[in-house]
Amino acid sequence: MTDRAKTNAAAPAPTSDRGRGGGQNGGTDEFAHVPSPRTRHPLLALAAAALAFFLVWHVRQELRYALSSAEPLDLGEARVTFSPRTTMTGLDNRYVRVRGTPDRESGLEVDTKGSWTFSQFFRVLGTGDRLFVHRRESPLPPARAEDDVFEGRLVRFGELPFEDAVRAYFAAHVAASHFFALDDLRAALGAARGGALALRDRAGDP
Repeated sequence: MTDRAKTNAAAPAPTSDRGRGGGQNGGTDEFAHVPSPRTRHPLLALAAAALAFFLVWHVRQELRYALSSAEPLDLGEARVTFSPRTTMTGLDNRYVRVRGTPDRESGLEVDTKGSWTFSQFFRVLGTGDRLFVHRRESPLPPARAEDDVFEGRLVRFGELPFEDAVRAYFAAHVAASHFFALDDLRAALGAARGGALALRDRAGDP
């Protein structure tokens, strides 16, 4: 035998008069004074997208280099890879390693920041002025100073921020010495017959 529980009549669900003219706040909506958000003009969004695209395009080379391999690409001997008779493609903006003899006679000490922070800038012999090295380490560790192996980012000369200053200085003040083999000099003089000499020095430069 079971005893049924006594229940009261169904009570009405509680209701709120807030926002409908009733309630404890005198019938006012507390969020009524909050303005609705304003939508941005489509031209503003288009201008922001164009600016972002311009910035990405401007630093595209930096992004490509940052995402490239951290292992240097070995280019071997500079006098062979960067010979005037060799055509190179696809090597710019790469992290590379190259071996060569620096032209210490006409090297420069460059202060690119205007803060007495000097770096070395010199050409590599045997490349026909096609390869220059900007060595930023200062002071240079003795082990690296004795080893003519260079690692770094390969960029075009025209992309250097101090290109014009270096060109003007080399044209006005730098005179490189050339050493020729005696047999090659005699052969060139005989072939020239009073005209221009077609001769390369011992380093391979014209």
